[in-house]
Amino acid sequence: MKELLTLAKNKTKIFCIICFISILILIWSLFGRKIEKYQNNNSTPFPIDIVYTWTGEKFTNDIRTSNNNELQYSLRSIMEYAPWVNHIYILMNSPKKTPSWFNNKYKDIITIYGHDEIFPKHIKVPNTNSNVIETTIHTIPNLKEHFIYFNDDIFLGRLTKYTDFFTDDGKIVLPDNYFMDNNINLLKNNKEDILNIKYPKYTSKAWQYHIPFPLRKKYINEFHKEYKDYIYWIQTESNDRKIVGCNICDKFNLYCPCQHTLFDIQRYMYDKNMVYSKKMNEYEKNWYNYFEASQIMKLDVNSFVNNKPKFFCINDTEENAEKREAVKEKINLILQKFYTIKSYFEK
Repeated sequence: MKELLTLAKNKTKIFCIICFISILILIWSLFGRKIEKYQNNNSTPFPIDIVYTWTGEKFTNDIRTSNNNELQYSLRSIMEYAPWVNHIYILMNSPKKTPSWFNNKYKDIITIYGHDEIFPKHIKVPNTNSNVIETTIHTIPNLKEHFIYFNDDIFLGRLTKYTDFFTDDGKIVLPDNYFMDNNINLLKNNKEDILNIKYPKYTSKAWQYHIPFPLRKKYINEFHKEYKDYIYWIQTESNDRKIVGCNICDKFNLYCPCQHTLFDIQRYMYDKNMVYSKKMNEYEKNWYNYFEASQIMKLDVNSFVNNKPKFFCINDTEENAEKREAVKEKINLILQKFYTIKSYFEK
């Protein structure tokens, strides 16, 4: 009888120890872990890659090229909320440098290219003109047919599905009011055609959306072939972002923005019935959030983090050098609270 009681007590102790260890493991998994080895746990009908353009880690007084640690947290948002992604490419200023917070495991899921590695010879390097850079992203070696273009200041705030970006038959998914404006020719009415080339259509909604861009290489290549002189003009007109924009458009009698090709390519796909216009309900309309410097400084951090918009862009637009440090501090406070789990490739 004593032996049976002793055996029962021992089993109880073992059971309690196992339960205790299991609880510790659960606590660790929830609060103390990094996101470990990347696993694609949401199968897709075709592989979907992500492309980032990045200027590097340096914090400068130039808002076009400065770093506020956005890429680190944007990558965390991908790892946490887009487990179906196939591979991530980062296209950055030359010479390329591995981010200081990466460990060697990043190569499992991320490949880095410098501009000098993919730019055609007629594009000047270094180059800070984002319009020029965006005309080259589809030439990244091994990039899959279906990919999503991210700027480093764009983030995912909730769990996403591949169907937020592509349909099962390969169409790109966009909000139903994405092309709500009437299209007009890029050349201004009754103005001289200085360039004398074939122009794509334009719509002013290009200014309104700062969201991930779903794209397909096939249609980018078609667009570039059809408007090859227009693409060449963009790639050779300027390598400096400071002197492009509406000024360059006015110079050539074009409506502004006149060099934003990715939006035009999506419109090109729309005309070919390759866009699914998704009807947004009242909740989904809040998925697309864009915050400039003045709005960032007014954000209530806890409220924003708890609300968790599905997509958002935090764009440092502060021109004043003295105020830029405060904006950077606020951006990092928001992102640190939003993305608390490190990616497995972070140090």
